[in-house]
Amino acid sequence: MDKKTYLRRLRRELRPLKREERKRQTEYFDEMISDMMEAGMKEDEAIRKIGDPRATAETILDQLPEKERSEKDRLGLLLSAASALCLCVSMAAFVVSCLGHGFSFYVGGGDGATSVFLAGKIGQPTWLYGLTALMVGITLVYFWKKRGR
Repeated sequence: MDKKTYLRRLRRELRPLKREERKRQTEYFDEMISDMMEAGMKEDEAIRKIGDPRATAETILDQLPEKERSEKDRLGLLLSAASALCLCVSMAAFVVSCLGHGFSFYVGGGDGATSVFLAGKIGQPTWLYGLTALMVGITLVYFWKKRGR
């Protein structure tokens, strides 16, 4: 494993940390590997000496106080839940509209002989599909931009 791969895996394992702390830890290990290489070690030897990125990250996470860890992503959770709800409602509306079932009302007088039958067909709720597409799009952009930080 090369240094770039090691640091990428370490960064991924350190996701529970705040961004600044994760960057600080990654820079520390980048410098450590560079120092070992300057002292005459080969890159893969230096990385083997440090150990597996997952084990290194677990040690770091165990030693740092809780305040260094990132908070839960409430906005991401809210966007995901809203998108999932919109998707479920849209799928249900699509299935109902594709089945072709109409709705019926019986309106009548007291004697029953003058009853009127009204029938109609439920149309496609395009506004709901648009809202769903918008919610899913916003959620995807949010997580895409967050991942790029």
